[in-house]
Amino acid sequence: MVEETGDETALAGGEGWYRGGMADEPTGDEMMAALIELHRGLERMGPGDPRFSREILASLPALPEAPRIADLGCGAGAGALLLAETFGVPVIAVDALRAFLDQLEARARERGLASLVRAVEADFGALDWPAGSIDLLWSEGRRTT
Repeated sequence: MVEETGDETALAGGEGWYRGGMADEPTGDEMMAALIELHRGLERMGPGDPRFSREILASLPALPEAPRIADLGCGAGAGALLLAETFGVPVIAVDALRAFLDQLEARARERGLASLVRAVEADFGALDWPAGSIDLLWSEGRRTT
């Protein structure tokens, strides 16, 4: 049911508000809340799968014996956990959303990897790590060494 109130229209059932025929733009907080809800409980939050990720890792050039690894935009940590398991070294897992990092930390504990995964809440575009401080920079769907 549609209810007209001046230049505003409300859709029955709480579906949304429209002004002048255009949907209100969601706020940044609303978009983040929707993103978190959309991905809640998912093992992987992006493209790919563990088999494909292992193929990429196998194709990498030789890394140092104890590589310094970071996973940028790690989400709930499917890639970070795979990297920690594969290399057995600490992985810095960076994401802007604390809710995703909380899931990562819980999964790391469940898999006995808590000591190898360091969750960092940050905008990875604003990181100021020195050049050469990371040997493998992982972001699902892309690799850079």
